[in-house]
Amino acid sequence: MKKMDKNNNTNDCVSILEELNAEFAHLYTPVMLYLLISLIFGLIGNSVLAYIHFWKFDETARKVFIIGLFVCDFLTCLICIPMEVFILCFSFTFYSSFVCRLMRFLVAIAMFNSSIILFFIGIEQYITMCQPFKNNNISFATSKIILASSTISSALFNIPVLKVYNTQNRLVKQCGNIGKVCSFPDSSDDAIFPFVYYCVVLSGYIYLFVVLMIFYLLIEQRIRKIQRVARSKRRSSVSFGVPTKISSDNNKKRSDDPETKLPVSILKQHSVQLSKINISLFPTTLLWAICYLLHFTAIFWRMSEHNFNDIESNEKQVLYKLLMYSFYFKCAVNPYLYGTFNRQFYSELLHLFQRILQVHKK
Repeated sequence: MKKMDKNNNTNDCVSILEELNAEFAHLYTPVMLYLLISLIFGLIGNSVLAYIHFWKFDETARKVFIIGLFVCDFLTCLICIPMEVFILCFSFTFYSSFVCRLMRFLVAIAMFNSSIILFFIGIEQYITMCQPFKNNNISFATSKIILASSTISSALFNIPVLKVYNTQNRLVKQCGNIGKVCSFPDSSDDAIFPFVYYCVVLSGYIYLFVVLMIFYLLIEQRIRKIQRVARSKRRSSVSFGVPTKISSDNNKKRSDDPETKLPVSILKQHSVQLSKINISLFPTTLLWAICYLLHFTAIFWRMSEHNFNDIESNEKQVLYKLLMYSFYFKCAVNPYLYGTFNRQFYSELLHLFQRILQVHKK
C-alpha cells in the first residue's frame, strides 16, 4: 500500500508540474509574442542591411564593423530567441544543466560581442572624422582581424557564465522543491559569485558607454569647428578693406589647422558628410545603452529578491522577463533605426525594391 501511495503521489506531482508548465506558458504569452515579433523583424532587417552593405558600400573598416554588428544581431535573433522561448515553455521542468549553461553562454557572447563591435565603430568614426589627415586609420584587413578577435575575446570573457547559471530548484506546493528552472541561484551564499560577475560586467558596459559618448561629443565638436571655419572663410571672401591685426593673429593661430587650407565648398560638403554619419550611428548607440540598462536592471532586481520565482506575483515575473529580454528589442530595431538615418542605405534599399518589382513583373 505504501508503494502504491508513493507512486500515486509521484504521479500527482508530475501532473502538477505539467499543469504549472502550461499555466506559466500561458502567463508568458505576452513575452513570447514580444520575442516572436523581435525574431521576425530582426531576421528581416539585419539580413537586408548586411546584404546591402556587403554589395553596395565601399570596402572600409566601418563597412566591416557594421556588417559584423548586424550579422551578430541576426544570429542573436536566429539562435538565442528560440532558446529563450524554449526556456519559457519549461518553467518547472528544465532538467538539463548542460543545455541551460550553453544557452546562457551563447546569449552572453552575443551581447558582449555586439557591444565590442559598437565600441570599435565609435573608435573608427573618431579616427576618421577627428584625425582625417593622420595615417592612423583602421585598414580593411585590420578590421577583419579585430572582428575575429572580438568574437574570441567575447567567448573567453563570458566563461564565468557557465558557473553563474544552472538548473535551480523551484517550489511546488504539496510536492516540495521538485521543480527545475534555468536561472542563477536564489540563496545568498550561492549568489555571491553571480553578483560579483555582473558588477564587473556592468562596470565594463558603463565604461564602453562613457567612452562612446566622449567620442560622439568630440565628433560633434569637430563638425562644429569645420562649420565655423567655413563660415569664417565665407565672410572673409566677401569682406572688403584692410584686415586688422587681431584677425591676422587669429589667422596665424588657425594656420596649423588643415581645414583652413581647404576651399569653402569642400569644407561645407565635409561637414554635411560627417553630420550624416554621426546622426546615423548615434541613435544605434543610444538604443544599445537603454536596452542594456533595462537588462541589468532586471538582473539586479532578481538578485535582490530571495526566492524571486516563488514569492513574486505573476505580473512582476512577466515584467522581469520583458526587462531581461530588452536587448532583443535592440537587435530587432537597430537595422531600421540605422536605415532611417542613413540616406545611402535608404536609397540602395529603394533601388533593391525597384529591381525586385521589375523582375517580378517580367
